Amino acid sequence: MFALILLGYSGFSQNITYKKDWQGNVIAVDGRGNTIATQKSDWQGNTTWEDNSGNTIKTQKQDWQGNNTWENNRGQTIQTEKRDWQGNKTVENDKGQTEYVYKKDWQGNTTLEDKNGRLIGTYKKDWQGNTVFERSPN
Repeated sequence: MFALILLGYSGFSQNITYKKDWQGNVIAVDGRGNTIATQKSDWQGNTTWEDNSGNTIKTQKQDWQGNNTWENNRGQTIQTEKRDWQGNKTVENDKGQTEYVYKKDWQGNTTLEDKNGRLIGTYKKDWQGNTVFERSPN
């Protein structure tokens, strides 16, 4: 789905909206309309997230098992996406410990839970078709 690195930014803003910019890139925008990060493709076709200065935050690649991995700007794997036995997408840290789990709720929205099953927030569509991450009030 969308990059988890932006979760850290969500502490400063309740909601993050993901929309397309004029070039067709996905941008993450905070509640005040400020662009937090931009998703692009690098010269190898990998998905990258960049900050406002053009610095790479993280890059998505695939490991030898076909799992999506995220590398920092030094090429070190920081997260790996896998599927659990229920088919939910899980995100593991570089030590193989589950950090986050994406699940579908009864309304078809994607929820984000921490490793203990506590709701962090929900990804929903707004009236314009943009994906909005609504942070849980907990």
